[in-house]
Amino acid sequence: MGCRKSLKVYILDARLDKFKENVGAYSEEQGERFHQDILDFERRYQGQYNEYMTGEYIWGLIREMYVVAFMGNTGWFEVPTPLAGALVQRETQRHGDTETRRHRESAVMRACVIAVLLQLLLSDSQAMQCREVAGQLRQIDVSGGQVFGTNADDAIFTLYRDCWTQVPGALKHITVGPSGIWGVNSTNAIFKLVNANWVQVPGQLNQIDAGGVQFVAGVNTSNNIRCLGQRYLGSPVFWQDIPGSLKYCSCGPQGCWGVDNSENIYVLLGVTTQQCQGTGPWQQVNGSLSMLEVGSDGSVYGVNHAGDIYHRDGITSSNPAGTGWTFLRECGKSKHVSFDQGHLWVITQDNQIMDCS
Repeated sequence: MGCRKSLKVYILDARLDKFKENVGAYSEEQGERFHQDILDFERRYQGQYNEYMTGEYIWGLIREMYVVAFMGNTGWFEVPTPLAGALVQRETQRHGDTETRRHRESAVMRACVIAVLLQLLLSDSQAMQCREVAGQLRQIDVSGGQVFGTNADDAIFTLYRDCWTQVPGALKHITVGPSGIWGVNSTNAIFKLVNANWVQVPGQLNQIDAGGVQFVAGVNTSNNIRCLGQRYLGSPVFWQDIPGSLKYCSCGPQGCWGVDNSENIYVLLGVTTQQCQGTGPWQQVNGSLSMLEVGSDGSVYGVNHAGDIYHRDGITSSNPAGTGWTFLRECGKSKHVSFDQGHLWVITQDNQIMDCS
């Protein structure tokens, strides 16, 4: 029927025969307590789930297990935590450990159930949800709400009101950003879209990126890196060389990123509108990627040789190189990505288009 089930839920469902027969048994009192626990967490976190929820709940149940309850002559009574240890031993000797063990087992049961549910809830709240977009593209680039792409025949398309509109011309790679709409064709000639017409720009590049603030950058077939600063965006055109060797590069407000033929990752800092070469050498970053793109907000996404998508964590103005990579399993296998305004656009290995957010 086309229904989808969470992998975690599927595994739990498929392994129910491994649990004890009474694993799902609970009393009305336990059921009411379960719902009260959930309500408490909804009020406390107000729907903003985070990584601390599960730990806090489990720790609360652990504390509860040691605020033990005993059946005395006058009924159940609770014991404050500092006295619990000594009284557990004393009351166990006097009355046996049946009721104490039952209370603990009940708390452990609730802990396990809540831990699984909160983990599922937390995973769903953080995971990207992807939808397939009609059409096929080989490469895509997005910025400022604009979406452009090229297909296997070098045809150019832009997304307008959820419909792909073909743009005249033929390009193998297109880019959109603060510096306008640029592209390169099958002979590596460079073009810029001016007043709805493609105007050829002197020079040759294999890949180009317009994500920099009033500058463009790219690499040629020899993996030389070049940029065109703000003062040269008009005429005459003067491409400036950036030391290094890359097969793909992309720039944003925090700097430029790139990958070389060995899929090593690098970042160039100190890049400005007036100095697109940056202020220092390329710094190698841990990891391995085949391509990457810098979003308009400075976020970095990339794809490795296996088609896995990764997001760079911890990028800030004080730490523009970030701290690590997060694997985006839910986005599937891909060969090209681009990010803008909370949407990760993915080109799958068979040229399908996915919009993930």
